[in-house]
Amino acid sequence: MPRTPKRASTLARRATTFEGMNDVLEALAKVIDSTTGDEAKKVFVKAALAARDSIRSLTPVITGKLRESIFAARGDENLPNALVGVNYKIAPHAHLVEFGHAGPRPAPPHPYFRPGLVLATPKVKQILKDGLLKVIENAPRKP
Repeated sequence: MPRTPKRASTLARRATTFEGMNDVLEALAKVIDSTTGDEAKKVFVKAALAARDSIRSLTPVITGKLRESIFAARGDENLPNALVGVNYKIAPHAHLVEFGHAGPRPAPPHPYFRPGLVLATPKVKQILKDGLLKVIENAPRKP
């Protein structure tokens, strides 16, 4: 009985952290309420969309399914976060392209996801920094 290959989804689940981000999140926690939480969520989604676009720009295209499968989502509604990943229902072969495989017709790796994230990192940092600082400045102070 053939084994089902492990999915590379753990790569997508790793959180990306930036230097100084904890300080910004602590300041955000002091002023956050439902209104500012929605505004902060919009900033995280904007950053995720920038990362998604960067990853898509490096994605190899044969049928277009792999590029189509890369998404950005709002993540947990109760947390200030967003998610960038691959929809395996659209492109179940995503990890085989990223990491290569040694099947009957071996294929070398064609990395696109991780290099796309690396390429997007400066832009994502700037979006998060500017957006979250703006949310903090515009938020009413808690008593």
